[in-house]
This record gives sequence, structure tokens and C-alpha cells, in this order.
Amino acid sequence: MNHPLDIAEAADCDVAALPGWETALARLLAAAPVLAPEALDLAEADGRVLAAPVTACRSRPSRDLSAMDGYAIAGPPPVLGAELTVIGQAWAGKPFTGRVASGEAVRITTGAPVPAGAERVIIDEAVAVEGSVVRVTQPGGTKRHIRLLGSDFQVADVLVPAGARLTPPALMAAAAAEATRILVRPRPRLAILAVGDELAGDEPCGDDTIPDSASPGVSALAQAWGARVVARRYCRDDPERLAAALAELLALCDVLAVIGGASGSERDLTRRAAAKAGAELLFAGVSIKPGKPAWAAAKSGRLVVGLPGNPVAALIAARLLLVPAIVGISGGDPAAALAWRCGPTMASLARSGDRETLVLADASSEGATPLDRQDSASHGQLARLTAIIRRPPASPPAGVGDLVDYLDL
Repeated sequence: MNHPLDIAEAADCDVAALPGWETALARLLAAAPVLAPEALDLAEADGRVLAAPVTACRSRPSRDLSAMDGYAIAGPPPVLGAELTVIGQAWAGKPFTGRVASGEAVRITTGAPVPAGAERVIIDEAVAVEGSVVRVTQPGGTKRHIRLLGSDFQVADVLVPAGARLTPPALMAAAAAEATRILVRPRPRLAILAVGDELAGDEPCGDDTIPDSASPGVSALAQAWGARVVARRYCRDDPERLAAALAELLALCDVLAVIGGASGSERDLTRRAAAKAGAELLFAGVSIKPGKPAWAAAKSGRLVVGLPGNPVAALIAARLLLVPAIVGISGGDPAAALAWRCGPTMASLARSGDRETLVLADASSEGATPLDRQDSASHGQLARLTAIIRRPPASPPAGVGDLVDYLDL
């Protein structure tokens, strides 16, 4: 698990020595545990992701059922004016137990089992009723108005596949399969530690402090992908307090996201604190812009994902590294969290530098529109940020309409 770089010296790396984010993610996933599935009652599973498919216990309908209110009869469609004798009734849940012969009819409602001997249902609108006699007043046509046994699904059919999110329709399908208790992917426990003397934390902001804007975004992003946030803390730039906070939070969670404190300057404290807490380095810095200071470590099967202090850089690094790790820990396919799309850029793009550049964008059905400002510390346009465009190192300029790869946030 140890990376050749010392955790306390990692800030000295140049760009050429840094891994790309895909290499960094591979190291992170290699150290990530996979949690066991969780068994839940169906009523508790709304919004969760299935760990195992839901299959049908029996075919549905489990017998032929009437699709309309009317009269179940034997034989071919009756001729206009034909009269039939009503011999009984069939309701949903209360079938007629006898047999229907030619010239007879059984009153039947939608969803009721079709009696033995019956081959079709004449709808109410096609008959006139006089006592126990039904007279055909409209041509019935060839439609039988019967939902045949197994016409919805067959026994052992997969009604909800593994990996599906349990939406209201999916829950209805699972209930139809007679599932009462199902296996769902676990929700990895996530703790968030925001670091920096400049953060106001829970106090009002002053002239020398700023609000913690990164934590709410990272928290919401992680929860959208299945994490359960169990703690959110602030810590000053104090090595001893940082090490204690890291050790305390690691005992509570599966993944600890540390935001800030990894700038590569003399104030770079978080990686040293992680080392003091016993974590082993996986990577220190990533060759992306923004997001270069991102880092990761692991301790006893628990992950520490270090995110830059700049809010946009933190969100991008979380999308590329933290989100796939959460999916992998829960038993899903991390690649499913990285579904890059190809489409036109709606504005020109400059040549990229020596790092992979992630361009802030607003995606639509037409393509991806780069935001006017690309400052990783800027908040003014964040409400419009819905995607990131991927630009490999040394990419040439791109014009309007050129195809680019972009990832939804």
C-alpha cells in the first residue's frame, strides 16, 4: 500500500512526478474495502440501490383474469340478440367455482379469475340485463378481454435488476414480485473535516475569516452517490489538534474527506497529521487543474481523501476521486460513476497546459457551455456549474462545435 513518496515530503513533487487522476483513483480503489450488503424491509428501502436482483416468486397473473367488467361466457363471440342465462358471479378475490357452459354467463368484474369453461368476457356496454338473462346488444368482436396467466411476468423473471435505484415504480415492481425483505448496497459512512485558520466554522464571519462553502457541496455530492455523512468538523491549522481529529474521525467512518491544508507550502499540515494518525500514503497530488493538491491515504481499511481548500477544486476532486470510491465501497462499479459524455462545446476553449484541465461548464441537450470564469476559488457562477469538460494535457484549442468529453456533476 505504501507509495514510494514520503507522506511528509510529498508537497515537493513537481507536475511530472504526479499521477493522473485515473492512476490516483486506481490506487484509491485498490485500498478501498467493499462493505457487505444490508438487508432491509421493502418499506425502508426507498431510494436505496439494490445489491441483488429481485425475481418473481410466481407468474403474474397467476391465473387468467378478466380485463373488464362484464360477463364471462363460453364458446365463440355471440351473435347480436343472443340471450345467455346468468348462473353466478366472480369478483376479484372471490372466484366463481363452477363451470360455464354454452348459453350461460357469469357476472365478472375487472381482476376477477375467469371461470372454468369461459373463453371471453362480453363487456357491460355490449349487453342488456333483464333479471337473470343477458341479451347481446352490440357486436362483441374478437377481443377476449382476458389477461392471460403469466402475461405480465413469469416465475423467476428479474423484475428489478441489481444496481437499480429503488424508485417508487421499482418498489412497486419489487412488491409485485412478493419481495418483503431485500438486499441493498450499504451506505458508506463519511466524515468531513474542514481545515484552516481562515474558516469561520460555526461562528459568524469576520474580516479575516470566510465561510466554509466546500463542505456543504462535498457532503451533498457524496450523499447523492450513496454516502451517509456521520460527522462534519472544523479544525484550525494546529498539527496536534489535526492529528487528534483525524484519529477520532477515522474511528467513526469508512471514508474521511479532509478539505484544505494541502497547499504544498509550509502550512501544509494535513498529510503530516494523517501520517501521525497512522495512515499510509496512496498518492500526494494529482496532475489535474484545478485539484492538484488532492491526496489520499489509508489506515486499517479506512480511506482518507484529501481535497483542496478552494471550493471548486474540492468539488471537482471529490467528483473524480471521492464519488467513485464511495460507489466501489458500497459494492457498485466505480466506472458507472464516471460516465463521460461526448458532445460539442458551445464556446471556444484555449490550449491546455501540462496537466489535464477540467473546465467548468453548464451541460444541456445541445452540448457543454464553458463558464465565463474558471477561477477555482470563485463562487459567483457555481449555481450554473453542472458539468466538467475534460481536456488532456497539451490539448490544442477547440472551437465552437468541436467535440469534447464532459462529465455531469
